[in-house]
Amino acid sequence: MNEQKIELAVFDMAGTTVLDERVVEGAMEQVIAEMGLEVDSAWVTAVQGQSKIEVFRKLWIEKAGYRDDDLEERISTSYDRFREVLEERYMKDEILPTVGCLEMFEELRKKGVKIALNTGFYRKVTDIILDRLGWVKEGVVDATVSSDEVNAGRPHADMILEAMARVGVKNIDKVLCVGDTPSDIGAGRSAGCLSLVVTNGTHTREQLEAHKPDALLSTVKEVLNYV
Repeated sequence: MNEQKIELAVFDMAGTTVLDERVVEGAMEQVIAEMGLEVDSAWVTAVQGQSKIEVFRKLWIEKAGYRDDDLEERISTSYDRFREVLEERYMKDEILPTVGCLEMFEELRKKGVKIALNTGFYRKVTDIILDRLGWVKEGVVDATVSSDEVNAGRPHADMILEAMARVGVKNIDKVLCVGDTPSDIGAGRSAGCLSLVVTNGTHTREQLEAHKPDALLSTVKEVLNYV
């Protein structure tokens, strides 16, 4: 139990508050294959939660070994294709909240806690998902921050700090963040807030435990134990 009253809860989207049916991983694996590269699924899972253009940068430099004059073009081309595939999938696939998410949001509101979403998605995909869920229009969340709106995505603290600014919360001790990836844990640690992680998202309990979050949650509803 956190002794200091929490004023803001910052949640990841895919895998944490939005049911993850491997849409992102599937889109990334499709594009990687189209580019003639080979990367195992464990690597794709490990980079979830990070800014996607930075993921493609890592792919071309670290995995494919490219550092030639065409590097930036390779990154741009593959990222643009990934965006195209991802947008198509989110426009046609069913989008649902994770189990217990909406009930948890409602309880947070009763406690006077503001709710923000942050995501490794860029704004266009973020808005596709939110429009289909109706969360902004219906006032379910107070603010949303996408990775292309800050200087650095996860595991840096920028999106959490931006969420604080957008809702007017100044004390990091009154903020908690919740995600489902090592990048989410890192962002919370970088910000200096309570960093919680759910184990029913993209990573297993064992994978997440190694990154030392403040707490491991079986479901997102367990966030209520910390406000």
